[in-house]
Amino acid sequence: MLKHLYFICPTDNLETIIENTFSNTNYYLSSLGNTINFDQGFIEEVNAQIRAKGISEITFILFDTNRIILDLYALEEKKSMENIDKFFSNEHKNKEDKTISEQQGVYYSQLIATYLYSKIRELQLAMSESSHKHLKINGQVYNRKMNIFTEIKNRTACYSSFSLN
Repeated sequence: MLKHLYFICPTDNLETIIENTFSNTNYYLSSLGNTINFDQGFIEEVNAQIRAKGISEITFILFDTNRIILDLYALEEKKSMENIDKFFSNEHKNKEDKTISEQQGVYYSQLIATYLYSKIRELQLAMSESSHKHLKINGQVYNRKMNIFTEIKNRTACYSSFSLN
C-alpha cells in the first residue's frame, strides 16, 4: 500500500476529505498556508520520517480559497494593484459570459497552484542531495464547491513567479 505524506494547512481541515478520497496510508504535516521553511534541520526530520515510515509520495494540498495565502497575497498586491486590474480586465474581455465571481475563482486557483508549485520546487531542491530519488513530490488544489482535487501538472500551468516575501 502506498504511504503518503501530505503537507496541508490546518485551516483547510482537509484530513477527512483526503482520508475519504485516497485509500493510502496517509501522514500529515501541517503549517499555516504551507508556509514551511525547508531548512537543514527540517529536511533531516522529513528524511527520517520518509525512511521510518516508508513514504513514497509527498503532496502539497491547499483549498482553492485558502485564506492564509489569499490574505498574504492581498497584502502584497496592495503595493501593485495594476496586476490584478490588468488580469480582471483581460479575463473580462476574453470571457465576457463569466461573472466576476467565477473569474476570481479561476484566479485564486491559479494563484494557489503557483504558490504550491514554488513549494514543490523548494522541497525538491532542498532534498536533491538526499537518497530519496524514488520519492514523488507533487501538489493539488482542492475545489470545495466542486469537491475535486486538481493536480498541479507543471509550472506552465502557473504564473511565471509568485512570492510572499
